[in-house]
Amino acid sequence: MRGDADAKTSLDVRDLEVDADTPGEVFAQVANLFEGDCAGVAAALSEREALGTTDLDDDDVAVPHADLEGLDHGVLVDVRLSRAVHWGRRLVSRCFCVVTPPGNNEEHASLLAEAARRSLSTTS
Repeated sequence: MRGDADAKTSLDVRDLEVDADTPGEVFAQVANLFEGDCAGVAAALSEREALGTTDLDDDDVAVPHADLEGLDHGVLVDVRLSRAVHWGRRLVSRCFCVVTPPGNNEEHASLLAEAARRSLSTTS
């Protein structure tokens, strides 16, 4: 994937408004932001979600994340849903999808930290 930012100097963060009824529909729309293997992006997020829900306790936020071969850097997609989607244990109105190349733990952690910062900035 060719990104919007150089991973060595800044994070690649994209904003997306989504009209969807299921997490799978959310993942399909998120995948459209990626060049090339869109189906692979949606499948990676879905496979990870199948291992256990990524919705957060006491919040209306989910943080689906996955590793995907073929990416040259990680991406955070800040997804605002037009209506709440049933996501595991609760309804979610916002999610932060993190997709990174395998083994890129530092960038993965940085993207998760940015997701937390964005989540907190809209709730306080």
